[in-house]
Amino acid sequence: MIRKHLLFLFALLLAACSVNTPRYQKGLAEQTAVAFFKNLSEGRYAEAAEMYAGDYMALASLTSQVPPDDHAGLWKSGCEISGLQCLSIHRIISTEKFSLNEFRITVEFRDMTGSVFVQGPCCGRTAAEMPPVSQFDVYVIERDGRYFATSLPVITP
Repeated sequence: MIRKHLLFLFALLLAACSVNTPRYQKGLAEQTAVAFFKNLSEGRYAEAAEMYAGDYMALASLTSQVPPDDHAGLWKSGCEISGLQCLSIHRIISTEKFSLNEFRITVEFRDMTGSVFVQGPCCGRTAAEMPPVSQFDVYVIERDGRYFATSLPVITP
């Protein structure tokens, strides 16, 4: 009987420890990034705002028509008017935990045709001067066991 209890306690201890493994944490960070960008791409701006812990000043600077504290409205304006490419994640290339609670996730986005999004040269530059980019870093932070995106979508002028 004691042996059964010890085995049960040991199994419970192992299960508790596995929740905090780096692999588990990376998985949660990746899930957060995917869900955040999916919410943006599908126009679920209030849900996206709940998953965002970045600075809203840059987003607010894209429009003067939306109050800075209307986070869902800022996302809507940014995605639908101001040039943010609010696309879903097509593929995760790599994930790196680079501090105690921060993750850098290199991704490819899916464009409106279903292909990989490629940001080409802009502003009069040639592809030689400004090579096209298809992989982007997005950042996720963990706070008190919850994960939040901290990156804005790619912007095109």
